[in-house]
Amino acid sequence: MIDSDDMRHSLIRFLRGPLGCGCPDEVLREIAWQPQQVAGERLLRIAVGGRLLVYLWPSDDPRRLEEVLPALLTAGRSERDREGFNRFRLAVATGDKVRLEPVAHRLFSRWPDRDAETYLHLVDRGHAVVFG
Repeated sequence: MIDSDDMRHSLIRFLRGPLGCGCPDEVLREIAWQPQQVAGERLLRIAVGGRLLVYLWPSDDPRRLEEVLPALLTAGRSERDREGFNRFRLAVATGDKVRLEPVAHRLFSRWPDRDAETYLHLVDRGHAVVFG
């Protein structure tokens, strides 16, 4: 079992590394995370300093990505707006970036509610925070 200090440090490395978050240190002092069900999918919800909302979702299946990605984007953007976050990032943790990347980028580019404060990331599963 990972303790909360280790998890917090892992999350900061994840946010600053694979996600490229440039949040100032004072924003990173307040990080809350919890497993959650969104659009029928298990993911890790990460809230950072009241400014950034991240959904970390594991997937290696392009068909599942086609079925679920738009719903996750819509749910995250809605929560971002409702809860007053500045940005929303959906991070798909995968062991098969080569296969998923073209599908994810196509879906994201066609998603009608895309805006400048919504981001999609595909991250190697090994770089993502493990959440059971």
